[in-house]
Amino acid sequence: MMILKQKCERLKKYLKKILNINVNLDGVKKSELKKLPLYIVELYEIVISNLYERDVLFLFLKYDNNDITPLQYYKHVKLIEEKFDLPVVIVFNNLESYNRKRLIEKQVGFIVIDKIIFIPQLLISLKDFRNATDLKKIYFRPADQFLLLFHLQKESLSNKNFKRIAEITNYSPMTITRAFYRLKELNLCEITGTKSKMVLFESDKRLLFEKAKKYFINPIKRRLYIEELPENVNLIKSGTNALSFYSELSDENINYYAISYVDFNFLMKNKKIKVVGKYETKNVLEIWKYPPVLLSSGGYVDILSLYIIYKDYYDERIQMELEKIVKKIW
Repeated sequence: MMILKQKCERLKKYLKKILNINVNLDGVKKSELKKLPLYIVELYEIVISNLYERDVLFLFLKYDNNDITPLQYYKHVKLIEEKFDLPVVIVFNNLESYNRKRLIEKQVGFIVIDKIIFIPQLLISLKDFRNATDLKKIYFRPADQFLLLFHLQKESLSNKNFKRIAEITNYSPMTITRAFYRLKELNLCEITGTKSKMVLFESDKRLLFEKAKKYFINPIKRRLYIEELPENVNLIKSGTNALSFYSELSDENINYYAISYVDFNFLMKNKKIKVVGKYETKNVLEIWKYPPVLLSSGGYVDILSLYIIYKDYYDERIQMELEKIVKKIW
């Protein structure tokens, strides 16, 4: 118990130094710990705190253990997050740089005292070397962007509770919770309620879109050329096909289709599509980071996702048409 108290004091001082906040760290009740497998309880001391109005679980290793891999840490964190529905952060005294990199790649929240804080769930990524801090540029994750675009174009999510939004969008309740708290940290929404939480967006959707612009990510994960279109699959027209549909730009003699990475993986697993070379087909398949079908209209990808894809193209005609079609939304 004394060792845990010392660890907590070190963490509190470090958070005060780097984030300039005072936190309280309390042990998790034994009755709550029963939710977890015994090996997790034996491996970690678990305490709860509050950062920026968000409850967070901090894990301290009970023993120095160099045998745990980043993948195992990832699995431990995901298990605990699922049981408690809270962000989880592992606290280390030391951690090799290559293991830090691997945890960051897996989006595992962690703190190395006096060196680095990485809490992606709260949009915190700070390094502290020789008292200098470096704030990492923040972008949306796919679910963040999808929910915002869904609200802006398909159906208002304001005053809807998280459970109902999960039902509408087919995202898990945990993903919904994480996404809205990230949007809240970026001042793009508010969250109300205790047991049944609800999201609130400002009424001016155009202003909300402008505030969110700098966080957008390209929805396309990768593009592939396929021999034939798979049957019984809802493919959404994209690319220049969608541009010409929404604007006065001419179409290409190429067929662009968007599909979610979940549906794509299913098709590949069941050998429903055949990937070929660029010059062997006119069918281009875009694998998206979020489901395009839920944002689509009339069989074409949504306007704002299309805008995000082409917003950095060095073609004045495209830029002019993009501005025109976006204005149609408001």
